[in-house]
Amino acid sequence: MERVRWDVPFRDRTEAGAKLADKPELQRLNDAVVVSTPRGGVQVAVQIAASLNAPLDIMPVVDLSTPGKPEYVVGAVAENAIHVIDAEALAALGVTEDSLARRVAEATAHIARLAKIYRGPDGSALPLAGRTVVVVDDGSATAPALEAVAVALARRNVGDLVLATPLAPAPGVHGYSQIVTVHSGDELAEIGLWYDDYAAPSDEVAAEVFRENAALRG
Repeated sequence: MERVRWDVPFRDRTEAGAKLADKPELQRLNDAVVVSTPRGGVQVAVQIAASLNAPLDIMPVVDLSTPGKPEYVVGAVAENAIHVIDAEALAALGVTEDSLARRVAEATAHIARLAKIYRGPDGSALPLAGRTVVVVDDGSATAPALEAVAVALARRNVGDLVLATPLAPAPGVHGYSQIVTVHSGDELAEIGLWYDDYAAPSDEVAAEVFRENAALRG
């Protein structure tokens, strides 16, 4: 039987990144630094960094989900223990303060491991004070994760903060001066349907791609 193939906007994250990099809103940025979310965001980010001839860095971020219900995200933790919590969701789902504290501690430890995986044991974050920063995601990050990234970067005294993603993020994302996207609409909830090849790389594979391209952009 012939396989049915849906007509999707992107073959993979590399093509999505190339299409996003061509957006005029990104092309007119000067002296920008590209900061990727982990895993899937890296393949998108390297295309934008190459197009802008910009340095490349990573911002580890981890969703906080309800114990036993990973589909219910109640917040997120970014590098340097910056966390954004949805207080209403916590109350509605009955998440206790002790349970949340454990989740934050686990996420913070995982973020430290991610930073070493991507930057290497001796790697450090790029200086960003006063720079235009383009945060890049593949469309999978939740609103709390994107907001935690924005808060973490704002505390590093960045200049303009732009979010670039091939697919429009969840409604209500705050902390960015502008959001640059290729496709938007309410139908984007299942973003895997918008990639012909949506298999996410492992952190180890994504880190290898990141380090190789970060060295080129250094």
